[in-house]
Amino acid sequence: MTPNPRRRLPQPPAALKGSGQIGFTIISLTVSLIAVLIPLLFMQDVVGRLFREFAITLAVTILISAVVSLTLVPMMCAKLLKQRSAQESGHWFAAVVEWYGRRLTWVLDHQIPTLWVATATVVVTITGHNDAPVITVDNPAAVTEGNTGTPAPVTVAVADHVAITDVDTSDVHTPYVTNTLAFDGGITFHV
Repeated sequence: MTPNPRRRLPQPPAALKGSGQIGFTIISLTVSLIAVLIPLLFMQDVVGRLFREFAITLAVTILISAVVSLTLVPMMCAKLLKQRSAQESGHWFAAVVEWYGRRLTWVLDHQIPTLWVATATVVVTITGHNDAPVITVDNPAAVTEGNTGTPAPVTVAVADHVAITDVDTSDVHTPYVTNTLAFDGGITFHV
């Protein structure tokens, strides 16, 4: 949206021209992204309940982004961006291209070491060094599930009863109960 206002065009016409050039693209991307999210709205059961808010949030965010891109950005470009000469605006980009050219020339001049580094990278990636810590489970976990619509206090009482009476905690250092209410009335607790 911003390239036209950065050229030598007067600011308001440049902002309108930029908006006109990219407006259809923004609208088509917005419609296609929202169309992808529509099936999430019609999903049933727990998955539908989880993803419904997700789909609505993303759809609203995409719509707001499209409105901002088509209205606020061109207006801000027309008011805030200053005209630059071609020499002034291309200096930074020319420096980046020159830096990249030096690095590329070095790589092409040193093909064998570059090939060794690339091969080593592939080998290390394939063999994989597992630096992840080993996780040990000190406390056993149990899950209770109730029917959909079971009141939370009833499920908590069942979980507390199971935690207190049915689980041998003699070998557990610090027994605790964590209640996590699920959509289907289930509770997860760790003893």
